[in-house]
Amino acid sequence: MNTNEAEASYYDEAYFERGWERGTAYNNYARTALRNPTSREIANAVIEIFRPKCVLEIGCATGAIVRHLNDLGVEAHGIDVSEWAVQNRLHENVHCAGADSLPFPDGKFDLVISSHSLEHIPTAMLDVSLAEISRVIHAGGRQFHMLPIVGTYP
Repeated sequence: MNTNEAEASYYDEAYFERGWERGTAYNNYARTALRNPTSREIANAVIEIFRPKCVLEIGCATGAIVRHLNDLGVEAHGIDVSEWAVQNRLHENVHCAGADSLPFPDGKFDLVISSHSLEHIPTAMLDVSLAEISRVIHAGGRQFHMLPIVGTYP
């Protein structure tokens, strides 16, 4: 993994389970992620809008969206830099990796998605990460990234 280890270590158990220690809104993430209706809604919307066969989610945490997509018949994979998240993954297709070094062959996916993840990629790694994301999408594939815009612009 090429991702800066100091950056990756920030996303530990405290980040997901006791967010008040890291300034996040997360609390008991391992227990609640799969029940969060937003993950299911995103998976359903991705299928309805894009009709993908093979999806990659960047920054998937434990992989709730990945799990829902696979349960709905779409081959989905996810990556996250958090070792804690991957150890608590909700589907076997969740891998520990950074967007700057994706462990997939060229053109594997017809859709790459992210939900509130790209803004966490360090500026120095952004160009490499975007090139990697483009590398794993086949010709004619798409990207769909949701970014927070409250209080700041992307």
